Amino acid sequence: MTLNELKTDVAQLGFEKYVEDEDCFIASANRALSIIYVDRPVSKSAVIFFRGPRISMAKEFIEHRSGETVTIPFTGKAISFRTSGNGSCVIRDSTGASSIPLSGEGQLVRQFVYGDASVTFFGDCYFTVSNLAVFDDVLSDKITDIPEYSPIREIDPQDYCDDFRAFCTQPRDKNGNIISSLQLVDGRILAPYDYRGELYLTYYRKPREIDKSRPHELIDISGECSPMLPLLTAAFMWLDDDAGKAQYYMSLYRDLVANTKRYSSNKIDTVYRVNGWA
Repeated sequence: MTLNELKTDVAQLGFEKYVEDEDCFIASANRALSIIYVDRPVSKSAVIFFRGPRISMAKEFIEHRSGETVTIPFTGKAISFRTSGNGSCVIRDSTGASSIPLSGEGQLVRQFVYGDASVTFFGDCYFTVSNLAVFDDVLSDKITDIPEYSPIREIDPQDYCDDFRAFCTQPRDKNGNIISSLQLVDGRILAPYDYRGELYLTYYRKPREIDKSRPHELIDISGECSPMLPLLTAAFMWLDDDAGKAQYYMSLYRDLVANTKRYSSNKIDTVYRVNGWA
């Protein structure tokens, strides 16, 4: 079914003057398509490679008491941490020393280092340092690419699968076993920071949005669900003007969904691989 065919089908339901409102029609059609993907979900597989940065040292929390000087030696290529409170720090490496004023809550400090190095915290006030990490590897030469450390990484599947809508199953390894160290929370994957490897994910995907600039392109909907789209589009187009008609077409849509569910089943339609830093 193309956009032009959908427009014809909706017009045949008695919406000639409303179909002329292109923006209303497109918005209603995309809203209907999204609902259909919830009622008749389409699953998809992806393989995501997590290569996360290697950490040579990590400290989750450091207290700096008034007037103290605390020095931490380390070796690596980059360092990052957050501070809360007022003070100062100096990061030294083979190229020299950098003095960084610390103020406010949750200040993020990131810096590349070369060879043996150290970070020194000092000041007349109490402040804290959290999630300090030294990285053996760097992602790029951009300081903004130096990661923030947290014992638990929160991974957004949409960073790897732009059509991700919801989890279908627990993430699994290449042998099909559930990865027990990973948790699914609010559409995110929670993983230990040192987790690396392949993650096989099955998820429910979102439809490709209907674009009015491509009227002859096939709409991203299966053949069995195509008859649902004109009915639900019509329901949404009538929603503000005639609740009775909107409810009538919504009822026809619900009946069609129920009948379709009775005689069909979902299938995984795609498998692909995604590379990247977690």
